[in-house]
Amino acid sequence: MTGARRPLEPGRVRTIATESLHGVVVEVDATEDEGALAVLQAGLHDLPEGQRLIHGYDVAPAGLGAWVGDRRLRIRIWPAVIDEHGEITAEEPDHPDSDVLVIDLDPSAHRAELEFLADSGRLFVAGPEAGPTPLVVDLDRDLLREVLAEL
Repeated sequence: MTGARRPLEPGRVRTIATESLHGVVVEVDATEDEGALAVLQAGLHDLPEGQRLIHGYDVAPAGLGAWVGDRRLRIRIWPAVIDEHGEITAEEPDHPDSDVLVIDLDPSAHRAELEFLADSGRLFVAGPEAGPTPLVVDLDRDLLREVLAEL
């Protein structure tokens, strides 16, 4: 998938910090990306008894390089299913036909939000096509800090 699918352009990016809720909200418009749309809408579909929707993800640096001022944090998210025995089933996220949501965040535009994301680990991906509930993913905070250090 790396390079095969274009990242969604993030709309508004903001932190949420209340007594009971911490995280970063990234608003996206996935209407033109069928795979990203499928990820956002995966939670709207019923699953067979004993199965539960989960999400896989990876976080990596992206862009041409710091020397041209093009470094971004890339987050890829894909749906997976876990059954009552703990078996996980997911499409290979690198396959070009897999449902994958890709978001690139520019550290120069969103440094404070990315630092907050590294502290909280919680990402909310919201968009009008996601239904009434945003996609919520808990990211590995150590991985986020490691990748942010590269940017």
